[in-house]
Amino acid sequence: MDFYCLQVPAQRYQEICQRFGFARSYIGRLYSEWHELELENRRLRRHQSRQSNAVSWLQAEVERLRTRLEVEGIPLDSSDEDEDGSSFDDVPPSPPPPTVVGPSRRRR
Repeated sequence: MDFYCLQVPAQRYQEICQRFGFARSYIGRLYSEWHELELENRRLRRHQSRQSNAVSWLQAEVERLRTRLEVEGIPLDSSDEDEDGSSFDDVPPSPPPPTVVGPSRRRR
């Protein structure tokens, strides 16, 4: 094999080196971004897991309290609840309208 066939002109060699350098730095940036996204993904998965555990715990607590109320004979009527889960009984009564205090004056 003749080695003179593998010789590359200096200008072409510099172009190849520049392209390789660019590709290398670009791959480095992509890897860095990928690593950051992977860390964020893991953080979000842990957060989701904690939220899921909290929801499960709250659902179990609701069932425990519901059972306790039933055992004590306290009826649970959910028909009075609004869409947001609050009932009419949760809202305090509105105060009476203000009355005018003082002597009434009648004109004759």
